[in-house]
Amino acid sequence: MTAQVKGMTQAARNANDGISLTQTAEGNLNEINNNLQRIRELATQAANDPNGKTDRDSIVKEMTQRINEVNRVAQSASFNGTKLLDGSASAGIIIQVGANTGATETITIDSTALINATTGGTGSMSDVAAKITSLGAVATGSSANSAAQALITSLDTALSAVDAARSNLGAIQNRFESTITNLNNSINNLSSARSRIEDAD
Repeated sequence: MTAQVKGMTQAARNANDGISLTQTAEGNLNEINNNLQRIRELATQAANDPNGKTDRDSIVKEMTQRINEVNRVAQSASFNGTKLLDGSASAGIIIQVGANTGATETITIDSTALINATTGGTGSMSDVAAKITSLGAVATGSSANSAAQALITSLDTALSAVDAARSNLGAIQNRFESTITNLNNSINNLSSARSRIEDAD
């Protein structure tokens, strides 16, 4: 019984680490979301035909800074040395939440929650960065409007990916919290049983 209690106590600590990891990833995704929302606002402004080349150039400069910040946040997001949002966690991060072995004793934080949010990959952030570059390359008129509209479409895809990842992280965090409650109940029950056995001896 002692081994089980100690194993479950460590599993509860592991689950708390899992909560901290998901909160870290979610905080970074919130910052990425804020930057993407601002880029979308700017893209809507850029789609307005009365904007001249100078206006659009200024808009593209801010967009470029914002997407660079998205990339920086994604590249630097980590927990205890483990990168979270740069694509390297695509196989998932396994958290041991039980005292024994087996699939039912672990929770995996997978790539649906730990998305590749960098601009260097093949995902939606890369597409947003490319569309910003395209918008900066055109002058005015219908070509600039089309480039801005294409950027808005790409941004909506990227924002949907971030929202889905945040939702998945929230669901995983709920699992960890439920697991901790269950582990603590089991620890208390086993500890009480062990005390009764020791008292009987």
